[in-house]
Amino acid sequence: KAGFALTPMELRLAANRERTILTSLAVSLVVALIAFAVLSMLVIRPVLSMEEMARRFGGGDLRARVSIDTGDEIGCLAVQLNAMARQLETYTSSLEKLVHERTAELVGANAKLLDVNAQLDKLAKTDGLTGLFNRRYFMDKLGFEVRRSDRNKRSFSLVLLDVDHFKQFNDTHGHPAGDELLQRLATLVELNLRSIDVVARYGGEEFVVLLYDTGPDEGTRVAEKLRRAVAEQSFAHAETQPGGRLTISMGVAFYPQDAKDGASLVEAADRALYGSKAAGRNRATRFDALPQT
Repeated sequence: KAGFALTPMELRLAANRERTILTSLAVSLVVALIAFAVLSMLVIRPVLSMEEMARRFGGGDLRARVSIDTGDEIGCLAVQLNAMARQLETYTSSLEKLVHERTAELVGANAKLLDVNAQLDKLAKTDGLTGLFNRRYFMDKLGFEVRRSDRNKRSFSLVLLDVDHFKQFNDTHGHPAGDELLQRLATLVELNLRSIDVVARYGGEEFVVLLYDTGPDEGTRVAEKLRRAVAEQSFAHAETQPGGRLTISMGVAFYPQDAKDGASLVEAADRALYGSKAAGRNRATRFDALPQT
């Protein structure tokens, strides 16, 4: 009987052990869940938040911050991370401002340099008194036009003009009046030419004109037009000049008819100019009309 009485007790004990084990497992699971929740709230979530902040900051969002308000080590780490982010943002902003300022300064310096270079280029090829091209620049243009004419089989005209009795004008009225006369004459000549033509001060009271793509007839007409424009213009003190007015004499030469290079063409126009002076001034003489020697 005693052996049969122990079996139910053993069964109850076994059942109690199972319940105890299950209860322990359940309690352990609950404790683990609670621990995970606490760990997630105190560690995992802050770490993930800092990771997200770092990712945004690295992507260019310099205002990204992590919001962790705890007094533990992770909270201190978040505070340090935010402080570093603010320092980097401030440094980057200062650097961008400095780059912008230096870029603006560089742009301004380049603009000034371009302006200075333009002024130097203008000075290098411009006559200071009249504002026309100077002799050196004109000779460069003449050489270029000779080469272009040779390639394209085109002709052009060159007019060399001189103010009649200019020395007498200077001696009578002084060099300032003479300078003013040359300035007005330069403007008048330019106004009576095409925009494509080139006019320069050749030296003293001499001017030279390059007429693109013109033959002898048209070049002669332009020279005569200039002569009339000057003779009919009212200049200060012109009444003291011989004949009571200011006049010019011109020599006209044509390429390639009268010369084979630029220097020879200028020489031909100069000989024609002296022909105008010898014939009484206030006229335009063509090189091909001179007596051939």
